[in-house]
Amino acid sequence: MLKNLTGKLILVLAAAIIIFAAGCGEKKETPQIEEEATVDTTEMIDTTTVEEVTIPDITGTWTGKLDAHASTLRITEQDSLSFKGRLSTKFREEINQEVSGKFNPDDRTLTMTDLLHSRYQGTYYAKLNEDLTSMSGTFTMKLDNSNLSFNYTKK
Repeated sequence: MLKNLTGKLILVLAAAIIIFAAGCGEKKETPQIEEEATVDTTEMIDTTTVEEVTIPDITGTWTGKLDAHASTLRITEQDSLSFKGRLSTKFREEINQEVSGKFNPDDRTLTMTDLLHSRYQGTYYAKLNEDLTSMSGTFTMKLDNSNLSFNYTKK
């Protein structure tokens, strides 16, 4: 019976030591949730500035010469920097062409392309003067890459 009692005592002591050792270990702190800092926005200053960009209106009738031939450019639609219109030039016969293009107000340049397929189809590059009342540039014919100069003044 003593052996049985000794075994039980050893068992109880071992369990007590395990419980004691587990309780004496380093306590882990449970993380605390920090409250979010609140910011008083009533005194904040808005430092955002939006620069307003004005895009000049280039619509209207422009008259002049394309390779020394009377010519008229009518820009009828402008959507921001893109535009559409019609170009008429009196060579031996009058040539009418639908055009579309882009306008760059930063350097006052204009690029256009003929929309209707014809023998005389090509592209245009022009530079406008500072007050946007006249332009001069070059027409490049796709057929043979020949260049013709043009000048237009806005009416």
